[in-house]
Amino acid sequence: MKKTEKAAMLLQSFPEIPKADLLECQRLAPHFMLYRSDLSSARCGACGKTLTDYDYDDFLFVLEHKKDIVCPECGRKVTAVCDKYRYSVEVERYAQNFVIFQAGENGVCYAHCVRIQVNLHKELGEPAQEVARYEETQRYAFADGQCYRFGRDRVNQLIPIYPGSDSFYARTGLSEWKYRTRMTEPTWDQPGMGYFQDKTYTILDDAEPLKGTCLQYAEIDKLDQIPMFEYIKFYMKHPNIEYIIKLGYTDMVRHWFAGYCAGVPGWIDWKQNDVRRMLGMDSYELRETKAREITPEDWHMIRENMPGFTVNECLKYAHLIRSCWGTLEGCAGKQTEDQRRLLKYLHRQNRGTHRQMYLSDYSDYIRECRELHYDLNDPVIRFPRDLAAAHERTAEALRAIQAERAAIAEAKRLKQRLRDAKKLDKELRKLKLLRDRLCFRYEDLLIRAPESAVEIVQEGAALHHCVGGYAERHAKGALHIMFIRKADKPDVPYYTMEISTEGKIVQVRGLRNCNPTAAVKALIAAYTEYLAGIFGKQQKARKTA
Repeated sequence: MKKTEKAAMLLQSFPEIPKADLLECQRLAPHFMLYRSDLSSARCGACGKTLTDYDYDDFLFVLEHKKDIVCPECGRKVTAVCDKYRYSVEVERYAQNFVIFQAGENGVCYAHCVRIQVNLHKELGEPAQEVARYEETQRYAFADGQCYRFGRDRVNQLIPIYPGSDSFYARTGLSEWKYRTRMTEPTWDQPGMGYFQDKTYTILDDAEPLKGTCLQYAEIDKLDQIPMFEYIKFYMKHPNIEYIIKLGYTDMVRHWFAGYCAGVPGWIDWKQNDVRRMLGMDSYELRETKAREITPEDWHMIRENMPGFTVNECLKYAHLIRSCWGTLEGCAGKQTEDQRRLLKYLHRQNRGTHRQMYLSDYSDYIRECRELHYDLNDPVIRFPRDLAAAHERTAEALRAIQAERAAIAEAKRLKQRLRDAKKLDKELRKLKLLRDRLCFRYEDLLIRAPESAVEIVQEGAALHHCVGGYAERHAKGALHIMFIRKADKPDVPYYTMEISTEGKIVQVRGLRNCNPTAAVKALIAAYTEYLAGIFGKQQKARKTA
């Protein structure tokens, strides 16, 4: 029988979705917590309970519109929505995708791909309520080692405005089910600015419905966060992948399909039914690698990259390498004896110490020695007595060099800023009369103008903020920079103020951009009134002119 004929038979016998499964999907979908604006009561859409202020006053008090919260009755996470809408509108919408498996006859397994949409409606004069809708756009069937996918297209339908009318309105609908030749992951259209593809879904009860089907031993319930239908497609072709999962290598299989690596490795012999022959390992290797938490994939790389080592040596040194195959050759060269010498050295370093040094740590140590221009031909440097301590010393030496370079670069930048600031002093003198009027004193604090652009740069360096970059704009009158000082320490940087040309205080920053203290805030309040008097007169004079 051709595959298209088999697909037509399966589509014709496709069962309906059980109502209990749809209700379960609706229960698991996102819900709302609708509450009254006076916080007198709220109703949870997940459990249907009404919470009153008599029993849940503290809970109702913290509700905030469109914020997630946990219902105290059912423990579900719901979105709070305030019942304050006056118009007939759909005020909120949530959707979630589900996959529902069903068992058929003769080992056939069916899968429904359903989208549950929960809308919160409110009609004028009526209380808001949740309305759930579901839409099935894709189906799958698995039988006789084959995978079948069915889908429906979105089409525009013309609907009469009223029966017998010559006028129509367009509505998007779904076509009849069609067989798809490509086996891909299910996708759902996500309406928005255009249509986006939503590929996320939740499998509903992924173990019980598979009993008695061809997917009974697929171990789907042990795998999550992977493209499940890609895995099922592979399982239908190679069902012996079940043996690898049952051995406890679930994470390794998950990485194959989740895109964390290049996919299923080609060295596995899928024609074999004995898991040892599949993985190319004998009983001893399988037992020892599992005891040492070495995956078959890592073991294959170890044997491939360490051909001159015995099985016991590979088992002994495997934890030191930790998949750094190129690193071993880079640190010790291609000769087996040199590699063995390095691994023996690392093994000795880890005896009787709580800190474990791995090949990656040794590689970092060698790189740091090269940056520090150490002589790696000296065995005392290449193989120090205490690798951990030597690694810390080289790392500290590099940090000191980097800090020194950063300080030199910062000093050069500051020196350049000072040179640029001196050039601005001539322009700064033209604005001295206005800046003198901006000086102010309040209790134990005073506000004064900078004497030069250089002083602004020094202010930024002392308080560790960015006012130094404002020196040019200050000199050209694009803004005003003023210094806040303690009256008894007028030359010690305290706070810096930026004032716009309209006399508005833009910002006030202290050490490392800290916010003003209470005393400085009182000064700012008094100074705001003072600025209003100065700039208010200027604006009035402009209007008169």
